[in-house]
Amino acid sequence: MLKSKARRLALYLGACELAIAEDARASVTSEGLSDLTGINATQIRRDLSAFGKLGKRGVGYRAEPLAKSLAQQLDDSADLVHGIRFQAEVDVTLLQSAAAVL
Repeated sequence: MLKSKARRLALYLGACELAIAEDARASVTSEGLSDLTGINATQIRRDLSAFGKLGKRGVGYRAEPLAKSLAQQLDDSADLVHGIRFQAEVDVTLLQSAAAVL
């Protein structure tokens, strides 16, 4: 996995964890993830398509299964993403701050 993709996946994971913290049965959309991460929604859909049929057109992705899949992918690529996790945690903190403002 490329470093840039691993970084994006870590951001998606942080956004999913934020949604789950607010509502355990939350769903997220590529547009919602885009708003939180600043990553284009089309790129998000491309990245998440590698995980199979987790999302439903017009509805989005259930946050908890998506978070589990993202965490597994990141864990499987741990050697590559070593060091990215810290930056993702910083980014998640920024996401939480931004969400609190909204």
